[in-house]
Amino acid sequence: RDQSRGTSLGADSGPAMSDTAALKNWMAVKEKLNLNPLILYFGINQADVSLNQEEKLKLEEILGYLNNVPDASLTVTGHTDIMGDRNDNIKLGQNRADAVKAYLLQRNIAESKITCSSRGSDEPVTDNLTPEGRAKNRRAVILIK
Repeated sequence: RDQSRGTSLGADSGPAMSDTAALKNWMAVKEKLNLNPLILYFGINQADVSLNQEEKLKLEEILGYLNNVPDASLTVTGHTDIMGDRNDNIKLGQNRADAVKAYLLQRNIAESKITCSSRGSDEPVTDNLTPEGRAKNRRAVILIK
């Protein structure tokens, strides 16, 4: 970590990077994270957040980005499977997004950097015909703006 600039430059960063080079480096991190975003999955009618090791590592990358890029922010979008009433699913999706936001706030991400929304069952990633498909649709997606 480059203590003089507060930017994380890698294990063997050599000479200090310019602010422009560091920002370009962080833009590459943003692109990588948004191409393969942090997606958290939930049980039926659940909004509890529990991260596995891989998800924790991805969250650390997100935290690094937020801490090093001025005006960086996140969107958290909650989703559900198609089971149940649409209005209830919109609420459940919002509860999932809000639960992720609460988790992020506990990790010292400023509330002003997080925007939450719900898509309910309106944007499935796969069909809802099987239990496996429905499980993949019960999720929250974290993207960097």
